Amino acid sequence: MRMPETMECLQEFPEHHKMILDQLNEQREQDRFTDITLIVDGHHFKAHKAVLAACSKFFYKFFQEFTQEPLVEIEGVSKMAFRHLIEFTYTAKLMIQGEEEANDVWKAAEFLQMLEAIKALEVRNKENSAPLEENTTGKNEAKKKRKIAETSNVITESLPSAESEPVEIEVEIAEGTIEVEDEGDVR
Repeated sequence: MRMPETMECLQEFPEHHKMILDQLNEQREQDRFTDITLIVDGHHFKAHKAVLAACSKFFYKFFQEFTQEPLVEIEGVSKMAFRHLIEFTYTAKLMIQGEEEANDVWKAAEFLQMLEAIKALEVRNKENSAPLEENTTGKNEAKKKRKIAETSNVITESLPSAESEPVEIEVEIAEGTIEVEDEGDVR
C-alpha cells in the first residue's frame, strides 16, 4: 500500500499578495480588464467585479443576481465615502481626515458590508479615542423595501440609511421595476 504524499511549503512569499493588489490597482487606474462601472453622485468608478465581491458581501450578493450589468448607479452613498472605500479595496490604505468624513465612510462600509474597512475604521477609532456615530434609526424594522429601477443596463439602487446585517435579497420583476426585500435583522 502506498502512503499518500504530503505537500510541504518550501517557502512563503508574503509580498506576493501586495504585488497582486498593486497590479490590480494599476489595472483599475488604467481601465484595463475592468468589468463594472459604479456611478456615485454622477462620478464613474471603474472596478473589477471579482475584487469588489471579495471585499464586500453586498457586492458579492449583488453580482450573483446581476451578472451582466456593466453600469451600476448607487444612491445614498457619498462620492467621497465611496472613493475612500474603493481606494481601501485596492490598496489596503484608508486615509480619512476628520470625524465627519470617518462617519460617512463608516456608514457606507456598513451598508456595503465591507468588513475589513470596518475593522480599519475601528482601529482608527481606538487610536483617536473618538467614537464613530452609531445609527439607531430603524431598529424595529424587520423588513425594508428598496426599489431598483432598471434602464438600459443601468441599475439604480437607493441605499437605506440604517446599517444592517447581511441580508437575503429576493427579487420580484414587475414591468420595469424590481422590488427588493431585505429580510435581515436591522441593528
